[in-house]
This record gives sequence, structure tokens and C-alpha cells, in this order.
Amino acid sequence: MRGIRAARARVAPTAAERRAKESAAAEALALVGREISGREHIAGAELGGSYAKGTWLAGADIDVFVVFDVSVSEARLESESRRIGFASMRAHRPYVRYASHPYVEAEIRGTRVNVVPCYGVRRGEWRSAADRSRFHTEHMSRALTPQMRDDVRVLKRLLQSNGLYGAELAREAFSGYACEVLVAHHGSLEAAVRALARARRGDVIGSADGPQSTPLAIMDPVDPARNLALAVSPANIGRLVMLCRAVESGSMPLSPARARPDAGMLRSTVTVRFFARARPPETIWGQAKSAASALAARLGEGGFGVMRHGAHVSEPAGARPRVTLAFVLESTSAPRWSVGTGPDHFDAANAARFAEANVRRSPLVWVGQDSRLRAVRRREHVTATALLRDALSRRLAASGVPAGLRRDVRAGFAVRAGVRASDRLLVGAISDLVSTDARALGGRR
Repeated sequence: MRGIRAARARVAPTAAERRAKESAAAEALALVGREISGREHIAGAELGGSYAKGTWLAGADIDVFVVFDVSVSEARLESESRRIGFASMRAHRPYVRYASHPYVEAEIRGTRVNVVPCYGVRRGEWRSAADRSRFHTEHMSRALTPQMRDDVRVLKRLLQSNGLYGAELAREAFSGYACEVLVAHHGSLEAAVRALARARRGDVIGSADGPQSTPLAIMDPVDPARNLALAVSPANIGRLVMLCRAVESGSMPLSPARARPDAGMLRSTVTVRFFARARPPETIWGQAKSAASALAARLGEGGFGVMRHGAHVSEPAGARPRVTLAFVLESTSAPRWSVGTGPDHFDAANAARFAEANVRRSPLVWVGQDSRLRAVRRREHVTATALLRDALSRRLAASGVPAGLRRDVRAGFAVRAGVRASDRLLVGAISDLVSTDARALGGRR
């Protein structure tokens, strides 16, 4: 695959980038090391992540892991690691970010540095998600050859450019470690692309004890019970397979494509927007996605065909997060009347119950030519906006919106049908829902 061979040189860090990263990493490790010196319950600090494994791209973070003794409580690990992070990075404007544990992030000469706590556990005795990272670094340092490291970089850039990189809830796509596992397992990016292009439902990459729940499983070689694909949405697994077919056919889309929202789909989109209280991003994203799924179900029950739905959370610096729930509908309005189908008239008991329930409240009840009872019903809402406003106000408790978001919704929300192409912020938030991903699908537009 010529495209992959040419891409290796394009994504490799330059000599200047390597020197800058090495300098920032050495300084970060030294700063943290000085801060933890003399603390008997801390085994040490070490570099991890893509930098330590040699698979980093320009602009990548540097991870410094602070290794705590297993006797330390989780509460103390969180509080003390935060103090260590702020003290060690005090000259570099530190702030708190959230993953499985809070961690401290700072910036040293343009490179983000993450000070992350973990436990010094033995393999398999995990107490936090970060505990595996040190073993990942050790494993990949042995498993990856120099060319395979370049292949990992190409795969990361390919996924970044096509919206498939990042295992956080906002993306539900592939982590950097998953990229490393794919290349290490197959021996090269070419082999990984060929295998993924021919993937079948239920295929397992690596060793698993039994069937996995994901369409494609990527097993962690450090923790064989862990399926890395659990963090990936089924849609994104499908997009990866389609993208690999396109790459095998000669395409190598390493630059981000500009989304081209369809005007008709924008007109058919209904949005709900509100501000949320400041909380860890993973919490808000998870609740927003659950809310979108619940409200999509309410719309379907109300007679509105939902083609696609999704959620977006914007996090402007110094401002409250803004949640956007979007629903691409077959139509934003529905007929006043609908027909409900009941049981066969030979089913005496159920036919009687259907008739009893509908004769008085329906303007028309009859037996159809297929022997089933039918009743005309008046829809409560003939527009999707009316249904959503009702669900988010009078019926909020029964709407399916997670309890953690209801207080935010009660503080105020806006429902709107149709999205103007000139509203760039809103279009940007929903562009994935109203654009065709032609490159990943192997098509041309």
C-alpha cells in the first residue's frame, strides 16, 4: 500500500519536535520527582503514554505517572496527587482535568503535561484504570519495532482525520493504545488494514476467554479480560472497517475533511439546548447522550420518525458547558390522526378489552379486512417541538432525561425546528449528524 509507505515520513516528528518533546518530558519528570522526594508511600514517578512508547505525534501530551503504594486510600491518592501536581507545575499554570481520577494538567513550552496518579499494583490486581498504563508502556516497548511505531503514528493520524480517534465518551472511538494493539497484533499497518477490511461480525483481535458483546473485539494483551472495543460505538467500529476498505483501495485521507451538512437535513433537524452546571466532562457527555436517546424514543412514540440523533457538549473556557441535543426527523410535523391496530376479532378477551378502551374515546373504531380491530386516535402533539417542550417541562420526571440534567433543564431550555446554515456554532455541533462521511465510506462527493 503505497499510501501507507509515503505517510510514514509525513507523520514522523521532526528532529526539532523530538528535541522539544524530550526537553519538556525531562523537565516535567524532574519537577514531579523533586516534589515526591521523601514520601515513603510513593514509589516514584515515571513517564508513560505515547511519548514513553515512542508512538507520539506532534502536539501529543506527556504523561507523568505518580506511583502510590497500594496501602494508600483512593481518597488520599486523589487529594495528594492533586497537591503534587499543582506544586510541581506551579510555574506552568496547572489546572484540574477529569478521567477515572482527577489529574493535573499544565503546559511546558507548548507541550501539555498530565500528572496522573496510579497504584503500584501487580499485573491483574487493578485498582484504577490508570494502573494498567505502566504495564501497557512496558509491553509496547518490547512489542513494537521502529517501523511499527511509525505505523502506529500513521494509524493515529488516519483516525484523527476521520473522526475516529479518542475513547472518551464525547467520541466513543479508538484510543491511542488500541492503535498500538492493532499494529502490534498484525505486525504492520498494512496487515492491520487488510484484516480489518475483511473483518466479520464477532471477530476477536487477540485472545479472549469467550464471545464478546461488541461487533469486533480488540483484547488488551496486558489484561486479557478487557475488551478495548467496549469504549467504541458500534457505528464507529463500522466506520473503521469501511475506512480500511477505502485505504486498501488506494485512499489515504490524512487531512481532516470539511463537513458538508445537507441543507434538507438541517431543515429537518430539531434541537434542544441548555446550559449545564460545571462537572467532569465525561459525566455531562454521558448524561447528554442518554437524554438524546430517551427523547428520541419519546419522539418515536409520538409518531415522529427519528432518522438520527445525538448530543454535543461545548466547553468554552470560563463559561458553563452548553448541551445540544439534536434529532434529524423524517418530518418535524405529524398528521393529527393516527390509526392504532388491535387484536384479531377472534381473540375474544383481547378484542373486548380493545373495544372497551377505544369505543368511547375514539371517533372511529372498526374491524379491518384482515380481521384485526382498529381505532383512530388523535395525536397529542402534531409538531416535534411541542412534544419536546411538553416532555421537558410538564413531564420532565418521566421523560427519561437523567436526573443529573433535570436541574439544568428546569433552569431553562430552548427547542427549535430547523437549523440555519449561517448558525456556525450550532451547525458545528451537529455536523456529524447531517453530513455524509464519504471518505470513510469509500465514496466520492
